[in-house]
Amino acid sequence: MAELHVEPNATGIIEQTEHCEIRGSVNVRLPSPTLVIPPRSGLSSPGVSGSRAVFGFPMKSNPTSPSTEATEKPGSRWVRLNVGGTYFVTTKQTLCRDPKSFLYRLCQEDPDLDSDKDETGAYLIDRDPTYFGPILNYLRHGKLIINKNLAEEGVLEEAEFYNIASLVRLVKERIRDNENRTSQGPVKHVYRVLQCQEEELTQMVSTMSDGWKFEQLISIGSSYNYGNEDQAEFLCVVSRELNNSTNGIVIETTEKAKVYLNSKGPLCSVLVEHFGCRATVMFGGVLSGFGMAVSSFSHSIVDLYITTGVITGLGFCFSFQPAVTILGHYFVRRRPFANAMSSTGTALGLSTLPFLGDYLQSTLGWRGSFLVLGAVLLNCCVCGAVMRPVRPRKPKKTEVMSIDPRPAGKKGCVLGIFRSLASALRKHMAFDLFCSNLRFRIFSLGITWMMLGFVVPLIYLVPYATAHKMDPSRAALLLSILGFVNIIVRPPAGVLFSLSWFKGRHIYVFSAALLINGLSNSICCISASFPVLLMYVLTYGLCMSVVGSLMFTVLMDTVEMSRFPSALGLLSIMESVTLLIGPPLAGILVDRTDQYTYVFLACSISVALSALFLMVSFYYLDSHDAAQKNGSPASGSPVKPAVNLPMDCQYSSVPTDGEKTNNPSSEAEKNTDV
Repeated sequence: MAELHVEPNATGIIEQTEHCEIRGSVNVRLPSPTLVIPPRSGLSSPGVSGSRAVFGFPMKSNPTSPSTEATEKPGSRWVRLNVGGTYFVTTKQTLCRDPKSFLYRLCQEDPDLDSDKDETGAYLIDRDPTYFGPILNYLRHGKLIINKNLAEEGVLEEAEFYNIASLVRLVKERIRDNENRTSQGPVKHVYRVLQCQEEELTQMVSTMSDGWKFEQLISIGSSYNYGNEDQAEFLCVVSRELNNSTNGIVIETTEKAKVYLNSKGPLCSVLVEHFGCRATVMFGGVLSGFGMAVSSFSHSIVDLYITTGVITGLGFCFSFQPAVTILGHYFVRRRPFANAMSSTGTALGLSTLPFLGDYLQSTLGWRGSFLVLGAVLLNCCVCGAVMRPVRPRKPKKTEVMSIDPRPAGKKGCVLGIFRSLASALRKHMAFDLFCSNLRFRIFSLGITWMMLGFVVPLIYLVPYATAHKMDPSRAALLLSILGFVNIIVRPPAGVLFSLSWFKGRHIYVFSAALLINGLSNSICCISASFPVLLMYVLTYGLCMSVVGSLMFTVLMDTVEMSRFPSALGLLSIMESVTLLIGPPLAGILVDRTDQYTYVFLACSISVALSALFLMVSFYYLDSHDAAQKNGSPASGSPVKPAVNLPMDCQYSSVPTDGEKTNNPSSEAEKNTDV
């Protein structure tokens, strides 16, 4: 409720003596504004007629009203418009904001534009004056403000008539949003609390745009001032409507970072091969810390996509994959335990980072939180520094007979470059391994299939709980419990799977845990109560611990360690595709059905089928290999390998060991290197 007391005085100034804003139980006194209105005489302010004195507001139609001297002078900065019998007064600078508009040509007195003036010197425009107000306000402030009584289609028609392209685009977007809002039912409201001082209050309220509305003003005294003077501070509550359709079309920047964590695997494998795991991890720590720190200076969502999504995600990739690779070199017999202990860090972050982020947000704000998290990520450089590089084994020296192709000119050089590039691409992308190693091919396809629904339940668990009237704090507690379960279960699981009995059976334990993990998602379809979701989280966390402990162990058992970096890179880029499309598909399903249970049911089916695919495929391969091993070997002499040598080869002989000892009777051993 607002109270306004107006007292005119002799000078023509109307002063507001008291302005109280009462919201609930809070009574806030705002500074008293002053509205200056010229005295009723023949002398008037520039740009104001004697009938109604307001700048840019419509005046009553009065053709006989005298015009001001300022608007009659040629070259004056004030312009008088007669739109449909209603007078408007504004500046040339306002009308010239859009150089391609009708109003710009009118102010420039374009000879091709046939424009008339009335007896007061105002430009005559035969259009509806009701819809000219939003046009003029947009040219002044750059914001679209439409009265509730005005139709947006009418504003669009006027914007097209005056040829203001930016306004036409803005009105069309607004009409489209309104159509989507009416077709998609109820909307959500997003609230923000802004802190400002008394001198910033007016500017903040006047610059609100993009659908934000003022809700409430709360005085917090002067104890939080940063200056020397004692000034009052306020908390301004604003709100905005948000459609439910964002479930299917919006991808958060954290999801972008996850995708970049997996999609840049081949590039990471190239860096590991050339510079080693230590240098790559340290470079990833610098890159991720830099990206997170730069995010604190972002001004739009696009900036966050670049800094948090691209740069930080790339740094995560360079830090994560070399750490997994070097474990395979450090540990052989206790490799499952090492992988389980290393994957415990994911569970530790899942349990602690939400609380840390909430604390930083409440104390330092989101910009300060990004800076602190950037400093935390720089510790990856310390982790990389303690990784001792593995010494490569010295290759055995063998004397070979070199066969060098003859130079074939420019054409041969170009072909050689393309062949070398294709060879490097096949090597680092592990395409040759994917085509030749059937077990790696099946495992890669199964993991890619699994990622389509493996992480989606974690994204929609809290919204599912809060949509059924659960307290947000209790819903967030479910994720923390999931993290603590992983911390407790993963180390014992690593010790258990390091036993000799599990050797060769890791893939079956992995598939069984993945199958139970997928089926556990159907528990959420029973009810959204806290006991049911707690049972789901415990089951999901137990199976997730086994899956996380054995995933890289199975990959190390499938491929050689020399090809593990490239194999991990190809697997990462394959699973990043399904990791990217999984959450939006689930969001579309929520939008179409308005039920979260269908998402958990779809994830249950997807993950369970991928587990069955892995289990059945590896069982068939093991049975086939066992049958071949038990079968009798083929009789007859072994087939000698044949080497087809090109005709344009030069041969150079290399002395053998027998020739070195001057023993002609010794048998010469020759190796051929093409």
